[in-house]
Amino acid sequence: MDNQTQPSEQNEPAVVKFDGPTPGPWRIGPTHKDGSFAIHAEAASVVHCTPFSSSARQAKANATLIAAAPDILAALKMAADTIH
Repeated sequence: MDNQTQPSEQNEPAVVKFDGPTPGPWRIGPTHKDGSFAIHAEAASVVHCTPFSSSARQAKANATLIAAAPDILAALKMAADTIH
């Protein structure tokens, strides 16, 4: 093992700052020949989804759920603010 992979007290895990997701809305792009979908924000591609499900219908449902992530996050934040 080299020094980069050996555990030690000096090697602490990297801390990654999470600034939040790519701003929405996110949209599902056209279906590719292999059944995959690209999910896009206004100016950039957010994720490329390759279906592992048994049907195109289920793959589309999964992509729709992923594309709804910014709206779901906003709703959860609003609910949390209401509760507190």
